[in-house]
Amino acid sequence: MFAERLKEVMETVEVTAADLARASGRDPSGISRLCSGARVPSRNGQAARRLAEELYLCADENGTVPGLRALIGYEGREDSGSAEELTDRLTVWLFGGQEDKSAPARPSRPAASPAGVRFRSFGEKFSALMNLADLSNVRMGKLTNLDASYISRFRSGLRQPNPNSPVADSLCAVLLRRIRMRKEEDTLAALMKTELPAGSTEALIVLRDWLLGGDVPDDSPAAENLLENIDRYAPEPLTGLIPWEDAAPAPEEEGEAVLFDQSGLREAVLRFLGSVLRRGGRELLLYSDLTMDWMVGDPVFRLKWASLMFECVRRGVRIKIIHNLDRDPGEMTAAITNWLPLYMSGMIESFCCRRVRDSRFTHTLFLCPGLACVEGSNAAALGEEGVFRYHTDPRLLDLSRRAFDGLLAESGSLLRIAGEAEDVIPAESSGVTVLGATLSLATMPAHVLSSMLARCGADEEVARAAEELRRRRAERLEETAERSFVHECIPTAEDDALFGGGIPADLPAGLFPATGLFPEGFPAYTPQEYAEHVRNIIRLSELHPNYRICPLPDAPFANTRIVLTEDCAAVTRLRQPCVTFVLSHPDLCSAFLRYAGRLKEQYRRDRITLKRMLERYL
Repeated sequence: MFAERLKEVMETVEVTAADLARASGRDPSGISRLCSGARVPSRNGQAARRLAEELYLCADENGTVPGLRALIGYEGREDSGSAEELTDRLTVWLFGGQEDKSAPARPSRPAASPAGVRFRSFGEKFSALMNLADLSNVRMGKLTNLDASYISRFRSGLRQPNPNSPVADSLCAVLLRRIRMRKEEDTLAALMKTELPAGSTEALIVLRDWLLGGDVPDDSPAAENLLENIDRYAPEPLTGLIPWEDAAPAPEEEGEAVLFDQSGLREAVLRFLGSVLRRGGRELLLYSDLTMDWMVGDPVFRLKWASLMFECVRRGVRIKIIHNLDRDPGEMTAAITNWLPLYMSGMIESFCCRRVRDSRFTHTLFLCPGLACVEGSNAAALGEEGVFRYHTDPRLLDLSRRAFDGLLAESGSLLRIAGEAEDVIPAESSGVTVLGATLSLATMPAHVLSSMLARCGADEEVARAAEELRRRRAERLEETAERSFVHECIPTAEDDALFGGGIPADLPAGLFPATGLFPEGFPAYTPQEYAEHVRNIIRLSELHPNYRICPLPDAPFANTRIVLTEDCAAVTRLRQPCVTFVLSHPDLCSAFLRYAGRLKEQYRRDRITLKRMLERYL
């Protein structure tokens, strides 16, 4: 009976076994056993309840709730009842429509026994361990030298450390030490459903694998790391840099040369950049598949290199760089992070070559057309050793330019800088996910924007620009929602912040260059304006079934807005310097989407519940 009814429900709500497994975090083989009847969960157990919840959420996402309501005989208006009532009725229907009167009543929450708890996310696991260790966010922050708000984001699942990072090691070490001190090893073993080794090193590995591991490698922490660097970036004064004339070798050293090893490459690069500045070069073309050691391994060279590069940028020298990124998202984000201050200038355009890297040789090509070139091709087995040549011969420069153009023809865009008001997401995109710090400008009613701008004394030119941007974003949202999905993952306001004027508007900081987005004095919502905006969100979600809000407990990144599609990620800084990074590398986009998917899965709500959550602001 149960297996037949489960299959009938799955057919009605239009969900496959694979879809259900992915949505519930289960093993697909477990769903297959349920469908075949090889396994039947306890009628009043947590497994049956969780299965019904996931089936209902899938129906809600697929727009098949009316069919589900008809199947289980739940009468009334489409928006009547609650998610809990519908799930209760579905649970009863799956087992034949009769409740087991002899069985104990369904518990309202997971069983108290740790062995009965099922965790679906890192945040749930980490929070359980924090409770078991009797640690507050503040205390854990002090023990690990992390901000308490960072710990809070770990607990809520908004953030997740890289499994192989020092942060992960530190968190696990503190948790293990505290749990053992409180003699809770048996409880921990029950939570993990595995024995805990006696040795500290072995136990730490087991704990970390359970907390941060998984059957499928998760590269979303690489995306988080890049977003963190963009979000926290603060322009440093260039007073620490030395004058570029002191960083560059003397002019008489700029002639043809053969140099050896990493020290020789560093010397060649300083000659190259010095020559570009002295002779008025206008473009740098850069490629190297060497590791970053030659650049970051010598702090004295790094300072000289930075002085010369920033002077090039200050003079308007355009830079095209083909990164060596045929590795993994972690290395891609590290490469971008190293160049982040220069990217902020808007003078760099970066690419990644689609051709598979040659593992036998390493190649370096740094060119300023018509002026100078550094090139090297060495056996990879030489490691840090090798030969590099500094050229000024016009014939060699011409060959180098043709070689770079050949690489560029086989490369795709990695990252570019977009204008603040530019529509960076293609009109034909198959779906959009937004990770924001506040309600989006795309869903703001025109009269709310007018009210805000009037209160802050915006002039007519600013008001026109803001309204044009709002209109364009609103039209793009509705166009996309007509053919695909639009998911906005945003925090909803706490009363103290809302009534204290602390909820900012999603307006580009460039409209108010003297204040930026978040500083005090920039337009923030009044409670009435926030209510009107929420009312419009409810209207849009009813008008467009493909439009969904995913309410988060906090902003994943307070100073950054991220807009994602399958093949594009637009990351906009909301503080000065206000820059939009547009990334299009498939692996990086996938990492961003996996991060967003993790948040959507953890915080998704059915339409009835979501509407009632939002209505509290009205």
